[in-house]
Amino acid sequence: MKEQLEQRLQKLRNELASGQKMVAELKAKQKNLNQTLLRIEGAIQVLEEEIAKIEEDDFAETLDFSKNKVKSLKNLVQPIHQTIAQEQSSTNQLTSDKLTSENSSQG
Repeated sequence: MKEQLEQRLQKLRNELASGQKMVAELKAKQKNLNQTLLRIEGAIQVLEEEIAKIEEDDFAETLDFSKNKVKSLKNLVQPIHQTIAQEQSSTNQLTSDKLTSENSSQG
């Protein structure tokens, strides 16, 4: 009976040692997995920041392009406005001269 108990005790000790070894291996795997996940999270963060920078640069370039387009359009439109203003001024002067002439001949 004692011999059977000692054999059973030895089996249990072996199982305990085996289980502890498995736990240690799993903890090591968990540690490695956690480190891998941290690296992945860091890489994700860097990529997100880079994408945000690119989007900001693209937006800034678009704004600069738009500003340059507006300046170009102003440069095109300004002479047209000046010409229209001159023509309106000439038309107003002709109308005024005509009215003055008509008033003089009626009087």
